[in-house]
Amino acid sequence: MTWNYKLSYYYINNMPNCPNYENGRIYEFNIHGSIVYVTKEEKRKVDWINMTGMLSAASTIILGVIFRRNKNKGSVLFNGRNV
Repeated sequence: MTWNYKLSYYYINNMPNCPNYENGRIYEFNIHGSIVYVTKEEKRKVDWINMTGMLSAASTIILGVIFRRNKNKGSVLFNGRNV
């Protein structure tokens, strides 16, 4: 998640707020209401970071629920032996 904030902060401060056709910065990117224009590759990078962050958070929540349920049953998750 930190990478997302750092990259967003960098984009807000360094990317143009109007399209720049010469540099290929024609893709609109909205950062908390501030519009900047980035290249296709820069937009893809942010989308990838956002997706991996969401998947990581979802995985953490799912694993937390699984471990909590098994802890309440008194068993270890994968081998089924009582602890």
